[in-house]
Amino acid sequence: MIKIFLITFAIIILCTLTIFGQQIVLTISDFKVESDNPSYKYIGKGISLLVAGELRKSDKIILLEREEVKRILGEQEFSLSDLADESKQIQIGKFLSAEYIVFGEIIDMGNTLLLSLRMADVETGEIVWQEEITEKLKTYDYIGAYFASSIITELGEEIEETIEVKATTVAKIEKKEEKKEEAIVKISEGIDAFDRDDFDTAKEVLEEAKELDPVNEVADYYLAKLVVNTPKFKVITEPYFSYQNPAFLGIMKTDRFHLVIGGNYFSNLLYGGSLDEGWAPVPDYTDKSLREQDFRMFNLGYYFPIGKSMGMGIEAFLSLITNELAWEGNEDAQSRRSPLGGIISMGFKVNNFISLGLGLSVYSQRDLDEEELREDISPVAFGVDIGFLCKNNNESFIYDTRLGYSTGSTDIIDPATVSIERIIQHPLFWENTFTFSFNQKNTFFVIKQLNDISLDRIYYYGRLLPAIENYFVNWFSLRIGVEGAVILLNESINFGYGFLGGITLRVINWGLDIDINFTYRRKPSRVIEGMMRDDLFLMVIFNLNDVFITRE
Repeated sequence: MIKIFLITFAIIILCTLTIFGQQIVLTISDFKVESDNPSYKYIGKGISLLVAGELRKSDKIILLEREEVKRILGEQEFSLSDLADESKQIQIGKFLSAEYIVFGEIIDMGNTLLLSLRMADVETGEIVWQEEITEKLKTYDYIGAYFASSIITELGEEIEETIEVKATTVAKIEKKEEKKEEAIVKISEGIDAFDRDDFDTAKEVLEEAKELDPVNEVADYYLAKLVVNTPKFKVITEPYFSYQNPAFLGIMKTDRFHLVIGGNYFSNLLYGGSLDEGWAPVPDYTDKSLREQDFRMFNLGYYFPIGKSMGMGIEAFLSLITNELAWEGNEDAQSRRSPLGGIISMGFKVNNFISLGLGLSVYSQRDLDEEELREDISPVAFGVDIGFLCKNNNESFIYDTRLGYSTGSTDIIDPATVSIERIIQHPLFWENTFTFSFNQKNTFFVIKQLNDISLDRIYYYGRLLPAIENYFVNWFSLRIGVEGAVILLNESINFGYGFLGGITLRVINWGLDIDINFTYRRKPSRVIEGMMRDDLFLMVIFNLNDVFITRE
């Protein structure tokens, strides 16, 4: 049996290596432009990306992304302008670790353009393909599809069969549609602004291009890059710590306002009650039941970048936390808190791979139903969370961790005496998150691991949440995940479970994201030791991005 398994595993690995071994790494330079027409200044960029857009549809071609090319050339003291220098093409191709490099020139002949392209084998320097056509700039879709099809054919019929060929590329060749010349001019200008990191101008110009050519794939592709897709797996905000790991402030690209509201108001429905009534039965005490409610009345914050490597956040929050124990229909033991406070946080990017963060909070602990604060409760509490983040160059992998400590307290209720038995300190909060992005940052796989660790009793509550999210279009994403938990209290061990789901609706022109997250979990009661209960959380988060500040 083991031998069969090993043989099968070896065959799978061999097939995988064979498939990936057939992929070809290719890069396309900006084409050199010879024209007296000032509006044609950047069309070498636009036409090269039209060709790249068609080649990108093949799963057998690895096309180097423009941002990665820019980064590598910068490390080698080249610039994107060197891409149009034919004498440097092979050298640039070697720096990029590409197998082939495509380059060429565009000559303005008045009413038409002469486009002459070549492809070189980077290892040998040999020109393995060349093509030349004369066309009007209005047929730019045809130009891109024609050259891409020719390159695919040169690279092999097997590759040609894998392209989305029959639906899009060939259709553009057969149709040879004339469009508004201004559209490709705008796209080219937008790409130039993108190269200069002038993202506001790039977004504005590319949106103008989309109005002229609503179905243009290059404009869509780069507009999507200007909208930063991030995973949205926020189930519930920790009431005394910053909304996100402060280490992210060191790498944030634009400023952001956020408003968080929600809580476990719908948990009452799980116990057969209305939204206003719904009590969980207390084990071993059939005449008693418990209601725990946790609302974020609001968490309002503003994050903004500072210079090239720092960021800062300011938040205000109001949370209502209510614990009520009912005995024969009467509410005899109650524990309520209304934490009202603020948080200030900062992040610092150490280098391209590591960022650190620190958050400080202060909040009140006044009970809502008491005119005077109880003597055994500190009127003011403090919190601190420290964060660490590491990532790769293109942020397709990010690991972040943060540790939170609070001086706040929670009541433990004794169901036997129907009274508050003692006060315990809030546990340490430790969160770890692994984020993997795929599909041009449209698909995310996230593994969250969260821990509550008490300092004044033997108590540990650990959760593991694997989840996946996909942006089906720029304005809509869907996410789902599951949760497993282990709870250690003194010498007793319990297990919990749950699931989460959510959607994001995005209004790109406003920079607005609306995240709606839904979570069900079976978890330990925070006030009756050893009791497990069901909770249903609904969180709505409004994010307004790129309001005033973009990182330099």
